Amino acid sequence: MSGSQKKDAARSKNRNETIDVTERRKVAGGGMMVRHTIAKTVSSLSHNYIEMQSPTSTIESLISTLPGVVSASEGPLTTSFSTLHIRGMAQAEIGVTFEGMPAANPFTYSTYTPSLVDSQNMGQVNVMQGAVDINSPTYNATGAEISASIRGPADHQHVHVAGSGGSYGTNKDFIRYDTGEIGHTGVRAFASGSYSRGDMWRGVGDIERWHVDSALTKQWVSVVERFGTMDGVK
Repeated sequence: MSGSQKKDAARSKNRNETIDVTERRKVAGGGMMVRHTIAKTVSSLSHNYIEMQSPTSTIESLISTLPGVVSASEGPLTTSFSTLHIRGMAQAEIGVTFEGMPAANPFTYSTYTPSLVDSQNMGQVNVMQGAVDINSPTYNATGAEISASIRGPADHQHVHVAGSGGSYGTNKDFIRYDTGEIGHTGVRAFASGSYSRGDMWRGVGDIERWHVDSALTKQWVSVVERFGTMDGVK
């Protein structure tokens, strides 16, 4: 074969080759080291960390390991009311927002975070230990602010079912359905429901909780989102 024929044969052979490049990026700190670029003292927990914790976890129990945060619950199962201090500031001086909305009681400034969202639906939890943003909707946040967001609808259709159980009659059942993108409309949605129960840590009785979360998003140039939550505690 001549030199030109050899080059043509090599070119035709290379046309049939495919190269696959796969990247795997580990989550820094197991989801406890979220990168921030703003000039503020902020600590965050991503969903990668939250999904490794107990299914009955609340916002207070999740952030208890962050710097400056002291959290305590009436029971170790985190199904009861919790108290919170950040850098010595009491709960009445800490702002709490959920999806950008103030979540604290406007009279007592306390919040019952187990009723906000299931831990399986949490996308990220942020703790701002210092001064809060000037545009924050919390007027009682003199020392710190906690903000939480949901894990939005997935890009593909799937169903997630989980069950757990433990001591003192504790159990939690959870189911979530993601529609994925509906047609080519840019509309995505999810709905989830859960039931949890646990015996009271002190004294007789138990506590039961039914909870429903749902979200609907539509994407144009920006994203428009509608979120709903319903909680029932007995």
